[in-house]
Amino acid sequence: MATTSTLKARIALCLFVVFGLAALDLKAQISINAGKSNLEISGALYPIFNMRYVPGSASGPVYWPFSNNQNADLRNNRFEMRNIQLNLEGRYANDWEYQIQINFAKIASPDGGPDIENPPLMESSVSYVGSRHIKVKAGFQKIPYSRSSLTSYTQMPYIRRAEMVRGEVFSRRDVGVVLYNSYWNQRINLFAGMFTGQGEAALMGVNDRSGNFELVARAEVAYPSRYRNREIDDNISPVPMVVLGVNGRTNTRGNIFASDSLNYGLKNLNGTRNMWGFDVSAQYMGWSAQFEYHLMNMRPTVMADYGQGLQAYTDNFNAGGFITQLNYNCQPLRSVFSIRYDRFNSNDLVGARAGEPNYNFLSGTVTGKAYDSRSTQENITIAYNLKLNGWNSALRAQYSQPIKVDETLPGRAADPQLRLGWQYLFR
Repeated sequence: MATTSTLKARIALCLFVVFGLAALDLKAQISINAGKSNLEISGALYPIFNMRYVPGSASGPVYWPFSNNQNADLRNNRFEMRNIQLNLEGRYANDWEYQIQINFAKIASPDGGPDIENPPLMESSVSYVGSRHIKVKAGFQKIPYSRSSLTSYTQMPYIRRAEMVRGEVFSRRDVGVVLYNSYWNQRINLFAGMFTGQGEAALMGVNDRSGNFELVARAEVAYPSRYRNREIDDNISPVPMVVLGVNGRTNTRGNIFASDSLNYGLKNLNGTRNMWGFDVSAQYMGWSAQFEYHLMNMRPTVMADYGQGLQAYTDNFNAGGFITQLNYNCQPLRSVFSIRYDRFNSNDLVGARAGEPNYNFLSGTVTGKAYDSRSTQENITIAYNLKLNGWNSALRAQYSQPIKVDETLPGRAADPQLRLGWQYLFR
């Protein structure tokens, strides 16, 4: 006979399916034209269910939210709306474009305040595109760094991004100006931007007291044709396609703002942070793969905050890691299968000794010896997507298994998690 917690879990999943089905009655994108002006209105609904597998009592492990374990993170064991999104995209003649994107689901966090990592305002920008030599975009926007960060969640098989690129290690959005252009039939894309350096917290109107800006640059080269920001080979490419991206960013700050209170203390470092990375994506006949690497060199104003007792020997430390992912789009089954591995080290001085070289983020060793990886986070994640109407209506499932947890950060989750979602886009 099924236990009470099992019955509750089944009921919850049934309710989730029923609520998701209601989204199928939505209409398509709305387009409004008036002379040289054009406005397109689109959006998304995305209910999800997050279940964490946590240790229970002597009777054995149980699933949240159906246990009495008071140590579990309630924010990650619940029904929630990942997105209630409205997107306005406009164009005037062939010279001007603008975009306003709002996520009503993120207006407040569980504590009642704004969710700085996932702000309700996702985009508010205006672009001048009238010149074929250079284009300009200004406002609150995605920072041109990291292909995984730039790719929309609607074009990836996962409900949650990898640890390193989901907004806790570096800012994904900020207020600033970007110069950009494309060449060779959009095979080459170049970006250069200047931002406040406050990241998502810039929406609160607070500037860094140093007056410095964050500088960002990115370059992409694709072959044999243009490569869109998608992780899935939706078109079942008949010829192999590949794109290589390189990017970097630098920032010197004079204070630590509230958005850095989450976990790592790297996002808004009090001092100088230089960061670079590269990414490679490829696709062919329904198969696609991504690899992404990032390295951060940090020079804190107060090295003792991060020095692990070695501040007498060095004035800096490194953080970084990589993500690798493989996907398959099986059109006959209308299904997408994916597996992802990610590793992130938040401080290469943890476990190091004076005089030794920095941690090798790929091999996980220092001078060939086993490395004390207490500051390393490793995860393996699998995902399944069932496309009911392409990506416009899709069921999603994601299971994450932590392999290694960063022991220097109290309260980090070491428990497997299951996420279920129903994505519906009206566009």
